[in-house]
Amino acid sequence: MKFSFNQVCGFSDSITLTFRFVKQEWKSLLKSFVWIVLPLVLVDLFLKNASTREMFAMMVYSSDTDLPPQMLINNLLGYCSSILLYAWITWMGIAYIRVYQNKCAAGNGESVKPGEVWQVMWQHLGSVFLWWILYFLIVCLGVILLLIPGIYLAVIFFLTVYYMMLKDRSLGEAMSDSRSLIKGKWWHFFAYIIVLQLIVGILSYVFAIPYQVVTFKTMFVQELPGMYELTLCLLFSSLGQSLMQLIFVVGIAVRFYSFLEEKEHTGLLEKIEQIGNNDQPVADREENH
Repeated sequence: MKFSFNQVCGFSDSITLTFRFVKQEWKSLLKSFVWIVLPLVLVDLFLKNASTREMFAMMVYSSDTDLPPQMLINNLLGYCSSILLYAWITWMGIAYIRVYQNKCAAGNGESVKPGEVWQVMWQHLGSVFLWWILYFLIVCLGVILLLIPGIYLAVIFFLTVYYMMLKDRSLGEAMSDSRSLIKGKWWHFFAYIIVLQLIVGILSYVFAIPYQVVTFKTMFVQELPGMYELTLCLLFSSLGQSLMQLIFVVGIAVRFYSFLEEKEHTGLLEKIEQIGNNDQPVADREENH
């Protein structure tokens, strides 16, 4: 365990630390992703595959007709599945960081296991599920009033779930703490989210290239792609986007801890305590033991 989240870091340093942590933990992260997230990715793939094939069929055979009701239903199911998958990846990523932090605090050098991550997710099942529903309603209300209030509220309460899972705050306390932590840093945090999402989006686009090739091929050749060809392209794209979203979750966690360190100086207090323990006379330490 060589990585410490409890440190103050700048804008670009936060992104650098994000990729450093992912590089260090990629094996354990990938293992947890396969066991916890991959099943939902496959469900999402099944729903998107149906709507995508219908879209390609309309592109080839009946581009001038209105969208059939079944296609609208499939698109709606695919959209809901994508939202659920996003929330699930965020949930899993934060739980992984919680387990990692606990191991660091206990001096445990073992790698994080999927079962440990799932246990943390299960412990916060009710509160996190309630929060996602409330967060969705808050942002939708802000968008209905005007787009700007929706964006403002989304950023203000963005760190609520991090407080709930990493600091064991209740829903009300987490919302209040998130608002307090972002106070005076709204534009800074908003810019960080945009930049991090752009980086993740560019990396995700690499995984979407095969699907884009199939799309252009269908448009120019006017022939439907094979079932296996389309499925593999969608799977590759979905896996890439999901893995990149996990990087986004880690990046937000790095910024969260940086803001928290500025406010509470947790890492500094830990270092002072360690120095005090190291300076304690050997005889005293042996007597204590």
